[in-house]
Amino acid sequence: MHNSHKNNPIEILRSIVAISDTGSLSRAAKLLDLSQPAVSAHVKRLQNMVGGVLFARKANGTIPTELGKLAVLHARRVLDDDDQLLRLALDHEQRRPLRLGLSSLLADEFFRHHKASVFSGLFVHVEDSMAILRGLVEERIDVGCAYEDCALGEDITAMIVKEATETSVWVRSREFVLNPGAPIPLLTWRQDNWVVRALVKQGLPYRIVLESPDHHSRLAAVRACVGVTCVPKRIATPDLVRGSVCYLPELPGRRLLLCVRPGSIASRAKDAVDGVSSPFFRENN
Repeated sequence: MHNSHKNNPIEILRSIVAISDTGSLSRAAKLLDLSQPAVSAHVKRLQNMVGGVLFARKANGTIPTELGKLAVLHARRVLDDDDQLLRLALDHEQRRPLRLGLSSLLADEFFRHHKASVFSGLFVHVEDSMAILRGLVEERIDVGCAYEDCALGEDITAMIVKEATETSVWVRSREFVLNPGAPIPLLTWRQDNWVVRALVKQGLPYRIVLESPDHHSRLAAVRACVGVTCVPKRIATPDLVRGSVCYLPELPGRRLLLCVRPGSIASRAKDAVDGVSSPFFRENN
């Protein structure tokens, strides 16, 4: 039978090498953390492909036949090559930049606190909080600092290493005027449902006049008297009026999360975690 179009999964090759090394299907299964039927199925599959018996049971254990010895020899060569590739992949993982994700609301303050030398070995990704948290879940980001999003709560919980609750405030231009009863012109982003919920809870009419993940664009619109938005209290600038419009509801606190993705690169994350912590988290958080 012509088998040139078939291939041998690495798991099968590891099974026959383990049997040769341990002299037993059961010990090979234990070594590989597999069931004995699974190891037996691997042997049968390879025997069907090579057209002969690979192992024989003897008084001193399960030993390879002459065909089996040849199969084990070739299997070791393939596994050595595979292990080399895995080491290359690990080396690459250790060499590549640590991927740090920051909410765009944090970027200005983060960069003010750190010198350029801190960013050696870092790749910084700045986006809205939902994108940062999703990047952690999808393993595109190693360390992330962002505001909590309920949609990803369960996936993120195990990654949280620090957290803090921040106060948010409404901001408007000094020249901004809203006629009584008119809908509140809102400058927001689609993930900021908590802002809309605060207005709905108070029964206040609103209309979204600008939607952008870039808070600098939202603040530019605020300064142009287009509408109102909300920001963390610590970054509200003096040129804007904050929280002084009586009809705007008080905003709930928001959880700021510092997360580290589990994995081989996590051991390199300490400096990044310490760097992100310094401007945003107190020691007791």
